[in-house]
Amino acid sequence: PEEPLQTEAYICSFKDLQIRAVLLDEIMRTPDAMLKASNLIIDFETRSLRDTRAILDKVNLKEALAFVEQNSHPRLWRLLAERALEALDFLTAEKAFIRCEDYPSL
Repeated sequence: PEEPLQTEAYICSFKDLQIRAVLLDEIMRTPDAMLKASNLIIDFETRSLRDTRAILDKVNLKEALAFVEQNSHPRLWRLLAERALEALDFLTAEKAFIRCEDYPSL
């Protein structure tokens, strides 16, 4: 389960295990100010995405493959495929691209 996170931001999208939130209160406090969007938009990654990144950084691809199979999602498969390509593990990359249905990358 995902741990709760306190923030003043409002969720505006949830896509590919990533949450995008906007600090609307900041905009409403100073509507005429020249505010940078990068300061008002916050991206949060879900726990499974963070865990997959950590596993890919710390252990080998076989263990990462087992983790992604248990927590299957197209974004996790894409992440595994890209890392497998970097490691020149073409069999794992092919399997991962097929699982995330990214056939042009094959």
